[in-house]
Amino acid sequence: MRKSWISSLIVCLLMSFTPVLGAKAHAADMESLIARMGYGINMGNTLEPPYEGEWATEAREYYFDDYKAAGFQHVRIPIRWDNHMSKTYPYTIDESFLDRVEQIIDWSLSRGLITIIDSHHDEWIMDDYDANIVRFESIWKQIAERFQGKSNDLIFELLNEPHGNITDTQVNDMNSRLVSLIRDTNPDRPIIIGAGGWNSWRSLVYSMEVPNDPNLIATFHYYDPYTFTHELTGTWGSESDQLEIRQAFAAVQAWSEKNHIPVYLGEYGARVENDRASRLSYYDFVSDLAARSGFPSAVWDDEGWFKVYDRGVRTFDEDIVHNILNEGPFTWPDIEQPETVSPPAFPPVYAYGEQTLDDFDQAGDAWGSYSGNEAAIEASIVPNGSGQAMQVAYTGSQSGYWGVVQGLPTDLSPWVKLAVDVKGSNSNSFNLVLTENGNGGDGEQWKYTISPTNSWSTFVIPFDHFTKRTDYQPPGEDANNVLNLNKLTNIQLLQNNAGSGTIQVDNIRVIGLPEGTVQTPALTAEAGNAQVALHWKAATGAQTYTVQRAESSGEFVTVAEGITGLSYTDSAVTNGTSYQYQVVAVNTAGTALTNTASAAPVAPFKLKAQYRALDPNPSNNSSTPNFIIRNDGENAVELSSVKLRYYFTKDSSSNFNFWTDYAAIGRSNVSARFVAMSNPTASADTYVELTFKPEAGTLAAGANTGEIHGRFSPVDWMNMNELNDYSFHSAAASFADADHVTLYVNDSLVWGVEPS
Repeated sequence: MRKSWISSLIVCLLMSFTPVLGAKAHAADMESLIARMGYGINMGNTLEPPYEGEWATEAREYYFDDYKAAGFQHVRIPIRWDNHMSKTYPYTIDESFLDRVEQIIDWSLSRGLITIIDSHHDEWIMDDYDANIVRFESIWKQIAERFQGKSNDLIFELLNEPHGNITDTQVNDMNSRLVSLIRDTNPDRPIIIGAGGWNSWRSLVYSMEVPNDPNLIATFHYYDPYTFTHELTGTWGSESDQLEIRQAFAAVQAWSEKNHIPVYLGEYGARVENDRASRLSYYDFVSDLAARSGFPSAVWDDEGWFKVYDRGVRTFDEDIVHNILNEGPFTWPDIEQPETVSPPAFPPVYAYGEQTLDDFDQAGDAWGSYSGNEAAIEASIVPNGSGQAMQVAYTGSQSGYWGVVQGLPTDLSPWVKLAVDVKGSNSNSFNLVLTENGNGGDGEQWKYTISPTNSWSTFVIPFDHFTKRTDYQPPGEDANNVLNLNKLTNIQLLQNNAGSGTIQVDNIRVIGLPEGTVQTPALTAEAGNAQVALHWKAATGAQTYTVQRAESSGEFVTVAEGITGLSYTDSAVTNGTSYQYQVVAVNTAGTALTNTASAAPVAPFKLKAQYRALDPNPSNNSSTPNFIIRNDGENAVELSSVKLRYYFTKDSSSNFNFWTDYAAIGRSNVSARFVAMSNPTASADTYVELTFKPEAGTLAAGANTGEIHGRFSPVDWMNMNELNDYSFHSAAASFADADHVTLYVNDSLVWGVEPS
């Protein structure tokens, strides 16, 4: 059964485009183009070697007759420009080479094949983007000018498989600059843009920024599992093999829909030496799934490792071509995407100061090391002042990788930043990587790129400055796109570019908040009369909250669940009993627990202040208020939690002295201070506040403090006028309830009326 191109997704996708003002192309044009691209083939190893013919047979016109006859609908023509242009400004491309490229383009277009040309193996733009971007812009300016008269069946693809030194930010910058440049001469030509990480699907989904242009196509390449497609390991075709590809393509499809841009699978394949049945199944499955996902696709053919077409005898591998163009025997059950929701997380109570993770001073050996694909590494411990550091000598390669790795404490969530001292023999960058503990292996990896200098520098890195590593898919990745500091497994220094040199690292440490920074816990509990009021901070990602309670040291039991707010009042409690509480945040990925908060509900305090004026004369140089504090409530009160305030006006005096002439609870247990009121009134601009030391003891229910004789005077002993003082009452010759004297328990007003 011949495979039918699945374009319904593309119809929906492209109809949601919002073209920029004045754009000549429309969504329907792109829909038609994507549908007509269908299944294609790469003419690999032809124009992208240093010179044509070095890696494979030179291009021939009949190739395109054969491509068309086989059923392919488009051809991708990889091109290396470096050796065919000046390396100095204005970077002119050889006219003869442009003529050759145009000849091949015309062969393709004249057969009705949609044709893609790119920049391929121009590694120099990746090695040093900042130094070479002007030259690269010149290439595309000349290409755009030369081919502006061609039909829009000629598509420009900006750069094949960015990797190595070029960063995701630079790839996005390059795409934006080149699209804008090409639009000067080709206002509506389709342009293919890709992400870093060798055009990996992960870089596309996690790192690509899409310029505002209605005529763009995003691309990715797919060669997973690499151990099968390139390293000839094992077979392919199990349900788990298929699921891995389906999940990747589903992620790309979701990204495509979200960003309103069609996607092109520009390369896929497996080496000819692979298990034959597995190779046939792989081509069949990938091409089927691309069609079902709405992606036009191009098989990689290079007359070598991935040969599909024999250029000499003009024959194809008929089984592979049949499987590409015809629907295979696969079923397509619904798949569950990997969990992309993190368990909820309450704001942590951060640590203070610093904690060293590794200073290498006691180290006998360096961290574990690894390398591959012609890269090499040697890690060692070297002297550094009075201590030691770790040195990493590395030799990179374009497709190689190297790294060193060390285990980490599982939970770094109480910390705010990570710091490391670094120096290098040159400015070649490397990545500092944190690895999560995943399900069945390493989880998501998070990187921060460091460019060292030849002297020691300290890099202090907030954890939110780490970005997801997209050039590698760990086996235990949870795909939630959140750096989970509470489940780390290792720290690595690594790179996968062509740079070589030496780096030294020392004093790797985590940094918390400055000492003395005030923090509040996630959960607080406030006791009341036969109730406890709970308040908690929001947990990231929480859907609901559950409140749990325990008596004394007993087990926690659920008292409320399904709460969507951030507070709860527990009224099923008994005064005088101590309770412990914790709150559980809940979502589909898991739970998180707050700190434990304690509270003991109590009946309301019923304290009274009784007052008399020992000396009722309002006009002498001393005021002599006497007090008794009564406890008419059901609960004992610690006197150290009680404050008494007596209000007066200072008149013309500025400072006062206070004496406790007598106190039944002990004169030394009574302290006093004078406080200027923030909102003075006509009868009160100051109060004297009495507090009590812990040695004053407890005021039992039904008891009183006994008499407390106070006295205060201006420091200059000038006469006072107490007639306008809020708390003074000349007729109070004996103790009586006085509501113009206020009482507080734990700073809450429990007796009296404050002046207003």
